[in-house]
Amino acid sequence: MTDSIHPTCSRAADVAALDGQTIQVVGTYTQKLSPAKKGGEGLFMGYIAIALEGRAEEYDPSAWSEAPAQLDLGREPRSDDEITALSGKRVTVVGTLMMDPTIHDEPSLGARTRPKPALVRIQSIQATDN
Repeated sequence: MTDSIHPTCSRAADVAALDGQTIQVVGTYTQKLSPAKKGGEGLFMGYIAIALEGRAEEYDPSAWSEAPAQLDLGREPRSDDEITALSGKRVTVVGTLMMDPTIHDEPSLGARTRPKPALVRIQSIQATDN
């Protein structure tokens, strides 16, 4: 699916230049695990990221060199129905890209040094074939 109205982002190299814009993201719907305590496994709490091609260091020079490129999908847990239908699938999402949503939403937290890019104000999400 292509949407000529919005720029498309599918690679880490595209992320920084699209900050603040409404974009179309094409990537893999991925469950995010919360950090594990003392060697245990992480816990899934309903948060999702869209995995992109490339590495996070392409938009965040301070990232670990093996960190995958991904965009958080909103700031709230996603619905169980959506997670069941889309986990592990290639998806197309339209939303606004924010390199670090805390700077825009909570200025007091803006001192963080590592960007946590996220799609906010999500307009649509659907499985895609490409």
